Amino acid sequence: MKAIGARNRDILTIFLLESGIISVIGGILGIFIGAIGVNVISVGLESAFGVEIPAILHAEVLLGGLAVTVIVGVLSGIYPARKAAKMSPLRRSDTNKASSEQCRVLQRRKSKLKSTSPRIPEDIKRNIQNFSTEINDYKALIPL
Repeated sequence: MKAIGARNRDILTIFLLESGIISVIGGILGIFIGAIGVNVISVGLESAFGVEIPAILHAEVLLGGLAVTVIVGVLSGIYPARKAAKMSPLRRSDTNKASSEQCRVLQRRKSKLKSTSPRIPEDIKRNIQNFSTEINDYKALIPL
């Protein structure tokens, strides 16, 4: 993004907004899953032990949990956001070149492996040749 004129502050803002949005989504999903879980446990206790424990969900607690989730999410996004904001566009392109160079090295190694056949030791080659001549000798003895 710096290559097209974005400032460090812009990149930092984008990353922190992204972590905040992901945290809000995770917090809302957590609230729904938690509410379902509390009701399931309440019904399970009532049917198993005959004890009625109502599931009480207070809005203050739910909003507090959501706020904590967003705060933790944004705080955990600060380090990667700062690192991304400080990275220069030239360094990123160097990283891409390095990875493409690594791909080329791997391709060369792969082609070398395909081009070279495994070497068979000489004693095994002799055994195979002796075995094949013995088979040919036996074939000569058997009339077809």
